[in-house]
Amino acid sequence: MSVNLSRRALPKLALAISASLTAACSSARTQVEATSGVSGGLISIIVGDEKNAFWQAQSELSGAEAKRLGYTVQVSSSGNDLDVESALVDQAIAEDPVALIIGVASADGSVPALERVRHANIPAFLLNTGVTQDDLATAVLTSDNTQGAILGATEFARRMRGSGTYVELLGLQADANAKIRSDGYASVLSKVPMLQRVGEAVADWDVDKGHDAMVALLKDHPDIKGVLAGNDGMARGAAKALDKAGRRDVIIGAFDGSPEAVDDVRSGVLAYTILQPVEQFARKVVLEVHEFLLTGTTGAATVTQSFDCELITAGNAADYVSPFVLR
Repeated sequence: MSVNLSRRALPKLALAISASLTAACSSARTQVEATSGVSGGLISIIVGDEKNAFWQAQSELSGAEAKRLGYTVQVSSSGNDLDVESALVDQAIAEDPVALIIGVASADGSVPALERVRHANIPAFLLNTGVTQDDLATAVLTSDNTQGAILGATEFARRMRGSGTYVELLGLQADANAKIRSDGYASVLSKVPMLQRVGEAVADWDVDKGHDAMVALLKDHPDIKGVLAGNDGMARGAAKALDKAGRRDVIIGAFDGSPEAVDDVRSGVLAYTILQPVEQFARKVVLEVHEFLLTGTTGAATVTQSFDCELITAGNAADYVSPFVLR
C-alpha cells in the first residue's frame, strides 16, 4: 500500500513525528529518572528521639535496607520537637529526596510540615504513627498498639494475680500512641474489679522522666504493687527509682521490646515487655518506597498497615536473637 503526501502535508507530518518522539523521549526520561532514583536517589529519614532504642533501630534498619537497594540516606532526629521537625522537613525538601520516611512528632502538629512535603511532590512514608489528615501519607506502617496494649495488660493482670494497686506512666501526649496504649490497657484492666489504678504521670517516653515520676508517685502511693508503663524507657526509669527505694517486689510492665528491656526481663527487673516488630516494618517501608518509585504503587492493600506485637517474658527471652527480633 502506498501513501501519497502533498508538500503541504509533510511539515504537519514532521511536526506530528516530532511531537510523538518528544512524548516518547519524555516518557522514557521519566522512567529513567525513576530507575535512577531507585538505584541511587536520596531517601530522607526523620525519626523521633535518637536516644530511644526504638528509634535507633528504626533508622538503622531502614537505612541499611535503603542502602542495600542502592539509595543514599540522610538520617536526622527531631527529638519529638515540632519546631525541630519542621526545620528538618524544610531541609529535606530543599535536598529534593525521592521519598521521605518520617516518624512524626505529633498526630496533629506535624500536619503542616507534611502538607509542605506533599506540595513539593515528595512521597511521605510514616512510621510508628499516622496523622489526623488522611491524604498526606503514601503509606503508614506501625505496630498494632491496641493489640500490643491488650496483650500487655492481660499479662500484667496475671502477674498481679488480679488484685492490688498500681500506677501508670504515660507517654508523650502529642504522640497518638500514648493514648492508644493507655486506652488498650484500660480496656482490659477496667474489667478486673480488684485491680485499682491509684495514680498516673506523664513521662514522655523518657528514662529520666520515668525515674522522677516514679519517685513522686511512690511518695503518694508507697504501697503500690505494680507499675504499668507505656514504653520501655519509662519502665526502666521507674525500676531504678523502685530499686533505690528498696521496692524490688513491685511488678513492672513495659512496652517496646528494646534490648535493654529484654535484659531486664531476663534478670527479673521487669516482669515483661511487649515487642514492637520494628525489624519487620522498618525494612518493609523501604521496600514499599522502592516499589512506589518503580510502579507508582506501594503494593499494599491499604495505606495504613499495622503489625502484631509479641509478649516477651523470662520464659521466651532466650528467643530474642537480635534487636527487636523474636525467633
